[in-house]
Amino acid sequence: MHIATSARPAAVVTSISIVVLIAAACSSSTTPPACATTITASDDLRFAPTNATVGVGAPVCWKNSGTLQHVLYSDAEGSIGVVLPGQIVAHTFKGSGTFRYVCVLHAGMAGTVSVGSPFFERQR
Repeated sequence: MHIATSARPAAVVTSISIVVLIAAACSSSTTPPACATTITASDDLRFAPTNATVGVGAPVCWKNSGTLQHVLYSDAEGSIGVVLPGQIVAHTFKGSGTFRYVCVLHAGMAGTVSVGSPFFERQR
């Protein structure tokens, strides 16, 4: 058995790995996730709707329809993500309750997501 000792094959593998990782990152941000509800962030520095309701375990999506970047943060769960113009970010809240979120870049840009309780979800 002969093992190649040249650094060139490792460099090629590393380059290919980087290209694959970049392609995966790009494709995940452009593929819309399955959303229980979508909240739109726009250049008027508001979320629409301001208050959303979803069931337990249902993903909430934020879509940026404007030209400004938004950085989302939840009071209970921390960072939700960065929503660049034209992109969608999905987040599933853990548990039930009402969760507040804000854009940390734009004062006053805030909303809430109410997540139904597991007991009431089973009663439907």
